[in-house]
Amino acid sequence: MSLLVQLRTDRAIDDVLRGTSIREASKRHLVDRTYLTRRINGIPTKEEVDEKKQVLSRHQETHLANWAIAQGRLGYAPPMIRFRFYAQHILKHNGSTHTLGKNWHSSFFKRHPALKCLKSKLIDYKRVDGANTANINLFFDRFDTPEVQHIPLRHTYNADEFGLMEGVGDNGMVVGESYRKFVLVKDHQKRTWTSILECVSGDGRVLDPLIIFAGKYVQQQWFPDKDNEVYATWKFETSPNGWTNNDIALKWLRSVFIPQTKPQDSDQWRLLILDGHGSHTTEEFMLECYIHKIWLLFLPAHSSHVLQPLDLGVFSALKRAYRRAFTISALLHCNPNPGKQEFLHAYQLARKERLISVNILAGWQASGIFPRNRSKPLNSRFVRRGDPDATSAPISAFPTPPAPDFAQKMSAVDVQTPKSSRDLVKLQRSLMAVDPAFGQSAARLLFRKVGKALDDNIVKLTAAEVQTDHLTNALEKARPQKRRRVIPDPNKDFVELHEVQTEKARLAAEGGGESDIHSDLEGSTLSDSGCNRIFPCSNCIKANLTCTPSKPTPVRKRRTPNVLLQERIKKVEALLEQYTLQGSPADPTSAPTHESLDFSPSASPAPSNGLSTPVSSGPGRLVVKNGGYKFLDSRIWGTIYDNLEEMRHILDQETSDDETCPSRASPPTHEDVDLLLATASSSDIGDHLPLPFQILRLWQVFLNRVNPLSKMIHGPSTEQLIISAMTNPIDMPQKSRALLFSICLVSVVSLSKDEAKSMLDLHKNEAIRRFTDGLKTALNKLNYLRNYDMPILQALVLYLISLQGRSNHDAVWVLSGAVIRIAHKMGVHRDGEKLGLTPFETEIRRRVWWQILALDSMYAATSGMRPTSLLSGADTKKPRNISDIDFSPDSLSIQSQEGPTEMAFVMVIYEVISFISDHHMSDFEQLLLGGLGVEPGTPEGEEYQSSLQKLRSLVDEFDNRLSEVEKKYCDRSGGPIHALALFLRPHIMEEGRVMCTPMTEAPEWGTELQNPKDNFFRIWLAHNEGAIKMYEMASQGNLVWAFKTHFHLDSLLFLAGQLLERSPVGPFAERTWRLFDNFYRYHEELWDITHKLHLQLARLLLRSWEIREQTLQEMEAAVDVPIFIPKLKIELLQAGLFRTSQTILPSQQMNGDNQVGYVDNPQFGDNALPDLMQNPTMPLEWSMMDDQQIMDAQNPSLPLFAFFNSTNGW
Repeated sequence: MSLLVQLRTDRAIDDVLRGTSIREASKRHLVDRTYLTRRINGIPTKEEVDEKKQVLSRHQETHLANWAIAQGRLGYAPPMIRFRFYAQHILKHNGSTHTLGKNWHSSFFKRHPALKCLKSKLIDYKRVDGANTANINLFFDRFDTPEVQHIPLRHTYNADEFGLMEGVGDNGMVVGESYRKFVLVKDHQKRTWTSILECVSGDGRVLDPLIIFAGKYVQQQWFPDKDNEVYATWKFETSPNGWTNNDIALKWLRSVFIPQTKPQDSDQWRLLILDGHGSHTTEEFMLECYIHKIWLLFLPAHSSHVLQPLDLGVFSALKRAYRRAFTISALLHCNPNPGKQEFLHAYQLARKERLISVNILAGWQASGIFPRNRSKPLNSRFVRRGDPDATSAPISAFPTPPAPDFAQKMSAVDVQTPKSSRDLVKLQRSLMAVDPAFGQSAARLLFRKVGKALDDNIVKLTAAEVQTDHLTNALEKARPQKRRRVIPDPNKDFVELHEVQTEKARLAAEGGGESDIHSDLEGSTLSDSGCNRIFPCSNCIKANLTCTPSKPTPVRKRRTPNVLLQERIKKVEALLEQYTLQGSPADPTSAPTHESLDFSPSASPAPSNGLSTPVSSGPGRLVVKNGGYKFLDSRIWGTIYDNLEEMRHILDQETSDDETCPSRASPPTHEDVDLLLATASSSDIGDHLPLPFQILRLWQVFLNRVNPLSKMIHGPSTEQLIISAMTNPIDMPQKSRALLFSICLVSVVSLSKDEAKSMLDLHKNEAIRRFTDGLKTALNKLNYLRNYDMPILQALVLYLISLQGRSNHDAVWVLSGAVIRIAHKMGVHRDGEKLGLTPFETEIRRRVWWQILALDSMYAATSGMRPTSLLSGADTKKPRNISDIDFSPDSLSIQSQEGPTEMAFVMVIYEVISFISDHHMSDFEQLLLGGLGVEPGTPEGEEYQSSLQKLRSLVDEFDNRLSEVEKKYCDRSGGPIHALALFLRPHIMEEGRVMCTPMTEAPEWGTELQNPKDNFFRIWLAHNEGAIKMYEMASQGNLVWAFKTHFHLDSLLFLAGQLLERSPVGPFAERTWRLFDNFYRYHEELWDITHKLHLQLARLLLRSWEIREQTLQEMEAAVDVPIFIPKLKIELLQAGLFRTSQTILPSQQMNGDNQVGYVDNPQFGDNALPDLMQNPTMPLEWSMMDDQQIMDAQNPSLPLFAFFNSTNGW
């Protein structure tokens, strides 16, 4: 009986009870009179009679049916077997021993027509929970906010990312034999994931897409040579997994969305609807949107399938069109293994067909956003309805007994999967607190054996990984070069089509491109051309060549141990005969190994002090610092010191006497430079040894980030040390331990804090402290000042590299002098060929010596001293151009290779050092100062002009020499290290030509540039801008750490002081503010205002910005607020280090044409953020500190061009 009949019958019975006749009641309520009469007389209905035959009562069945309906609405519809299981348990709970019949569920569905058996369709539980009525209503309520509701359709956008599988076409019907049920189809397709970021507007417009490939670099062979005009405006990027990340999302916002959606009215806000991915909620992303007047509206979590226009109207149709186009394209080109070219072709066809205005507008309509209709998503079958608490089972839960005491105690123990024996020891100690039985000898023995087995397996695994990586690298180098990386424009965020075409044209002009692949195939065997042993192979088909099988390589006959022993005996006899004929054991050429070398003074042409340098042309000066004296041999540092002292005096005068500040007066003292006086640690060196997995990961970091920039360590031979450290670290020799600790230390320095935590499970500072203590302990146990060899010297030089940017440069320069003395005592300044050493030892000594030259020049320059000329007392040749894999300790001879190798970067650095040593200029600092203190028309002025002319000729000569080095050793497609090497020459030339330009010939002459002091500021500003460009280039290969170590705070303090002294508007001011924006982006440590100098820099900048902001307002010019200014104010506000004031600081006087503002970005809105962010340029009342001198920081780094008498490190 239906619910409607039951309701009419109940109403008819009520009327009869009130006095209405049965006939009249049956007519009024449309109920059969006989049926009504039987009900009034108490005769049961058929359903009531049948209920007595049912195993469940009507009430129980109704409750079960309602529960199933609620579960379905929540996304947890019960399967048939579970539904019967619950019904059987209800029956058992009633005390019945009956079982449900086979067709019970069919009868149940007849009694409850609201239910039936359906086919399930899986959906992520997060989408079921996210798409609920409360979230949808809240989302639409946000459209009614005053800031959003008046934004028109043309300024409303929706952006999202979706993925496509390369090579996935239609899975439709095929034609086959009629008697078969199905037919198997071969699958040659790849399963590479590529994601696309699309953005559409509310009026149907489409922005340029961003294609994100899975990979490391964008390759040229991914793009077709013809018919590629459609990709001209597309953007291309790569990521390890083919998905977007924080960096890509921010670059897309800046390079695609902001410029392509910029409204004509600068006061118009835009609305961007996103799915709330983590990359959309970063501080940088949201701040960039705020600056450019973009409101962000995030969809509720996991609700894009019912609320996002792109999902509802575009993506499904786009994917279907792509699969169809890909299948047709593969058939037309008869390519069984399609790649990225076919993918791009298919996607552009699908995009042209389906990403059209009709589908876009349909998506906005289906989501209920435009026109506004929230009932659209609310009525979706994917929206959850019902009570969330209705997820419990239809029967009452049986009471459960309380948990035992042991289980309650165990719940407090944090049990995690142990990764090493140390983790097992920690777990055992935790368990001992729960139960003392875990501390008994049997339990300890069990844990110890399990830990030993775990460590053994870790060692075996890491050793296998090292060997696999080594063999993989060797295989990649042995294969012919087929991939052609696209070198991106450093000034752009993404790769574009014209860059691909430019690189292809360049390779074609140089004889590269596809012809290289064909020529490699013609002269190679099947194995090294990538042949799959199927004739003809796919590579030969592509190259249109004849596929011929290769001949197997003959097996090399192995020499017996007796033959090797006889050869060694002959060598010893020959050496003994030579020794007898010469009769002098002191001859250095007779020594076969470094153990028998004579390092007496007669064997070395170097002077007794080991440092030969020209006498300084100036007297220098003494400055007072920290209660003592410091000698400055450089006029540059004298000039900068004077400027900083003046600035300190101004700041001290403004200091409030009653102000207290929580900041540190100076950086914490470093224990890294006390190596000369340190004693051996009392702790066991085993406490500092890294774990096997840490050694392996740090070794990979060293090979990728450190060794390409120094090339002191021979990778293949040092791998044996790494494997020994992972397998048996306790029995390692002390000198090997020292080298291991230095490799780990410098590798940790190259990591960021997050990378160190994720890779090592250690904080970066803790890892640096541990490996530094281990290195000191190993060196002092060796008594390294008396007992030294090449591993010890390599460890010391790597230690010097690790100190860059972390320790006092004066102390490190003194320490480098000790390292130079050790190198002289080892005779490293003498070429190994003259000392009779093996080719391998000779090559390693050359690499170490030239690295020492670079470090000594850099530390001398940054310590305010003129660099020493170590080359004048040495005859060690330059290292050869050869990769590590191409020579070994057993090599009988080592010859330089023709063409690019992994030595590209250091070969360029060696050439820079050699040229600077050959062209020493005593008056170079005067050129850098821009003629400061020189009057035109005087003899000094004429000498200055003559020096400028000499510098111009040297710059041209230097350009020519580096160009030749680039042609010999560098390749644009050789990876990040080659790209960095190719960037050095234009970078150095740019700085050199800035210094060569007289101030009267500079474009700023007469406006920003009026005297030598302005000229010095122009040169120094250009140098720091070049440093930022170097950061951007080095960031492409995770090499930026090496250049960030050259950063020194005094350089920024000097520029900040110039902002106070100079005009607040004009080109120089614009460039300087952009420069500080970049420095705060790359150097996160500047945000730590507990450091006194960081706080002083922040206050100087905010004070300068206040003056600039007031000046721009007086000129009625737009205010382009740098990104770091609001964030800096927030940091100071949270620390309580400033308070608002009604007093505006007076702006400085401006000269002539300097009263010009150069800003394009719109101003901040009034209601965007409360308090501080509403007015990012509010005036501040400043008060500075008075507890230390401002010169506590390190000396700033000099330009990379390095004045022809120094070099800037790497």
